[in-house]
Amino acid sequence: MVRVDVIKLSNTLINADVPEKRAVLLAQAFKESINEIEPVSQSYVNKKIEKSKNETLQYLLAFLGLQMIFIPCFHYIMTNL
Repeated sequence: MVRVDVIKLSNTLINADVPEKRAVLLAQAFKESINEIEPVSQSYVNKKIEKSKNETLQYLLAFLGLQMIFIPCFHYIMTNL
């Protein structure tokens, strides 16, 4: 959960020439809107990271497989021309 310090946020807005009442209302509204956002679960993030790792590994293996096929072919062509 995100922690919002309303006093610090309103003071920052006041220092930026926002009227005091408006700054306090904006800070409170911001805090309420932040609390409505549901945090992403750690398991969801872990699944996405694992999926990304698996895809990267698949691309790497495919690239290495292509190299194992094409390098001997190019070597054969270059030595026999």
